[in-house]
Amino acid sequence: MVARCRANNKGVYFRRLTAYTPLDQPKSRPPINQLEHIIETYKSGNHRHSALQASIFDPTRDHTNSRQRGFPCLQQVAFGVSDDTLEVTGFYALQHHVPKAYGNYLGLCWLGRFMAKQMALRLAQITCIASSLKLGDGYSKTALTPLKNALEQMVKNQQARVA
Repeated sequence: MVARCRANNKGVYFRRLTAYTPLDQPKSRPPINQLEHIIETYKSGNHRHSALQASIFDPTRDHTNSRQRGFPCLQQVAFGVSDDTLEVTGFYALQHHVPKAYGNYLGLCWLGRFMAKQMALRLAQITCIASSLKLGDGYSKTALTPLKNALEQMVKNQQARVA
């Protein structure tokens, strides 16, 4: 079903994470499951930060001359371990804040929960970094001000509860 969706005609993040296959890779070589590699690397005792990263961007597919590509906006996911907790950072080349940010955060959260469970860690933090942030078509800062104010109040209330 996912592959049939027109929006996924360039690929899906999960496929790049679990069955990465560069275009020039020989058919005899199996796809690379980056998540499995990260889990096994960590479990074997190798906690080197650069070993705990997964790439979405594939130059063999994504370096094109097209003006708009649409996929992938997520470029890389880095997993950081500190005091038996897992931190997940997603790096986005572009993020359409209103129409996509929630789904992006949610996807990173689900990925983080899965990885934390597999690595016997507790998920502590999700960070989303976007090198370019767009509100999205049809949204203005003025129209979103009430939402911003409500979110700021929620954060303040949560901080007051923790303190």
